[in-house]
Amino acid sequence: MQTLAPTIRFDLSSLATLPRPRSIISTPQFHRDVVIIGAGPAGSAAAVTLAKSGLDILLIDSKKFPRRKACGGCLNAVSVRLMEQLLPQSTVQKLWNESIRLKKFHVFHKQRSIPLVMDHGGFAVDRSRMDYVLVDHAQSLGVEFLSPAKAKLTACDSDLRGVEIIADGAAQTVLAKVVIIACGLGNHAAGPFQQFQSTPAKNSRVGVEAVFDTFPPEYRSGDLTMAIGNEGYVGLTHMGNGRLHVAAALDRATLQKHGPQEAVDHMMRQSGAAGLTQTDVTWRGTPPLTAGAASISDDRVFVIGDAAGYVEPFTGEGLRWALENGAGVAPFVISAADCWRLQIAADYRRWYRRTITARQKLCRRLSFGLKSASVRWVAHQALRVRPSLADSVIKQLNS
Repeated sequence: MQTLAPTIRFDLSSLATLPRPRSIISTPQFHRDVVIIGAGPAGSAAAVTLAKSGLDILLIDSKKFPRRKACGGCLNAVSVRLMEQLLPQSTVQKLWNESIRLKKFHVFHKQRSIPLVMDHGGFAVDRSRMDYVLVDHAQSLGVEFLSPAKAKLTACDSDLRGVEIIADGAAQTVLAKVVIIACGLGNHAAGPFQQFQSTPAKNSRVGVEAVFDTFPPEYRSGDLTMAIGNEGYVGLTHMGNGRLHVAAALDRATLQKHGPQEAVDHMMRQSGAAGLTQTDVTWRGTPPLTAGAASISDDRVFVIGDAAGYVEPFTGEGLRWALENGAGVAPFVISAADCWRLQIAADYRRWYRRTITARQKLCRRLSFGLKSASVRWVAHQALRVRPSLADSVIKQLNS
């Protein structure tokens, strides 16, 4: 079996100075049991879980690691347990020590603040750091990692699926028994196969995020703050390095008209939350926040994570779905690598509906409700009278 040239091994002491990986082999084709396109939480969780089964795995990401992601980085209690199952105890404990434990949830709406208890064992993590340690652990288990490299799905025969890889300006093809698409919102890896491409939901909001070095003292470490306005909402959390992460879900028309800074400032004023005065920040955006693929499995392909289906999250649900999906797809991939049968694809789709889709329903309802002024008003009045009503929702999201 042909192999890749040596790829990058992470040095955890030098995050900012990682060398670029070497080019992959010069011959036109090579084989792997599993190719995973996308090294975010879903792809890395799948790589770690599958590596323990002895499969030969190639993990590919289009970005150079470590890379910043437009994500609030909130891990709820379920996500924390999943990370503790995926990573060695010493590694995950170091990650928690570098992160912020979430204890309070402050909701701002209509010039009022509603404090809620959120002590369910969650953390605010640095996403670049989290993704970094997951990929590093996958490599320690024998997974080959190629970054940066573009990859897209190609033809399939009875035994193997093709993936075209472009790295260092050269195009090559890998043939795999199974391909996992885990490249996030937008799903650039589906290639010409429209059934695997993500389709945005009508009127879906888009996300923007930035990191602030200076911010009002009202935003305390350990608090998750949500500012709700008429055109979206903003989430604010401390990062472990003393900076403030700001992420927002915005109506597309508002974003196009005002830009991220003005749109976020406007929502902060509407809600009554303390304004952010720093203006020299770099805003990053996302594709539409609610989307789904027509098919998430067929012909030796499994689509997982955000690429399979995504709904606007609130307190870290997106990372939970990604980790759960990445670990949960493993039994189906192992079976498919041994002997592909169409029934495996049907079984995975059934598992996904019962597990991931079912978990997303509550967030879908919350997202729909936040777009309605009357629903926001009713919820606001109810929480003012009985803040404990929110606790049942938070517990459901963490169950």
